[in-house]
Amino acid sequence: MKRIAAVLLTVIALLTAIAFSEGAAPAETFEGSRLIGLLITREDLSAYVGEDGVLFASCTQEGADAEPEYSFGGIDGLRLLCFTVPEEAGEGRRVVSNVDDGISAVDFEMSDDGGSVKMDATISVVPGQADAFYFYNPVLLAASGQVFAVPGDFMAVSAEMNPPGSSVGQTIRDERKRAEDGDEITDTTVVSLQIKAVRKPLKIRLLQFDRAHGLLQSEEFLPGAVPERIIPQTEADYLLVETEEEVPDGTPFTRREVIGRDVDFLNTLSCRDDGVCLPHYHDVLWDAVVPGEDSIKDTVAGNIKTYLEMTDGTWMCDGYAYRYRLEIKGRMPNAAADSTFVYLSNIGEISFEQAYMAAGLSSDLEDYFSPGEAVLVEMK
Repeated sequence: MKRIAAVLLTVIALLTAIAFSEGAAPAETFEGSRLIGLLITREDLSAYVGEDGVLFASCTQEGADAEPEYSFGGIDGLRLLCFTVPEEAGEGRRVVSNVDDGISAVDFEMSDDGGSVKMDATISVVPGQADAFYFYNPVLLAASGQVFAVPGDFMAVSAEMNPPGSSVGQTIRDERKRAEDGDEITDTTVVSLQIKAVRKPLKIRLLQFDRAHGLLQSEEFLPGAVPERIIPQTEADYLLVETEEEVPDGTPFTRREVIGRDVDFLNTLSCRDDGVCLPHYHDVLWDAVVPGEDSIKDTVAGNIKTYLEMTDGTWMCDGYAYRYRLEIKGRMPNAAADSTFVYLSNIGEISFEQAYMAAGLSSDLEDYFSPGEAVLVEMK
């Protein structure tokens, strides 16, 4: 899951959905609609809306189990969407989320019934000399099921006003009241967005040190080229990540971060031509094992991950060794057919409910396995 630091944000209360675009669209468009996220653009969305003052999204879905994707035509923008919709069978709800890569950090919180949602998101940018405008346009879900955006306000960012490390932010809030068993329930959607100023990364050096602070290995990468999986040497006690960053006046600047054995990930950035930075997440596999060729019995191309069958009867994936290969079959709630989940595991038994929840259907991190416990390699 993407990680986000807490920031101070300005709150704008949106008491009703109609407040997004008062009088611009027919009342039936907004009636029963609810806030589900933002469309962040560099241009004012007003130039792209229709006569009704809204921009409707189109929806594509490759299969019944695939995530629906909402597109706003040729609009150059970043989507931040999270909401629930009823399952096709009519029982239960499923979570839909569309988050574009230019959003460098995001965190979702959702009530058990999906009625209330909280989103915190960060966009990391390299400010230019002139003001750059970031329009945060509310996206709503109509009672009819249509998704649409309406023009919103903007935040301006420049090198003069926004030094590296600073941020500007806004929060929008939507409240809806409903009756349940004779009680009035308030569902709330809160979307917080911050624009964080950063320096442009030029080079990233990854250094490995032993416990006596002796240098074991040094590697240098261009931004975006750091491997997804980093396997430190057996003797390595900590990593030093050095990021050489661009400073407008030409003064060299190097940012350093120490990654100890108690940390199993690191984050890096690469920047687009428009100054928006893309996040990259890297697993640090401290206890990984690199197998010799003579110990590999077979290479299996699973439809989720490729893994190895070893000559000693164990299995390997992403540098981790597993004792078991478990095929877990059953039928998920409201599903029309059985599903099979194949896990490599150091746990002797995994229930079907555990299997499908850990396959990406749970919003609770406690339902997922650590890499050393189990990994999903196939799903049928």
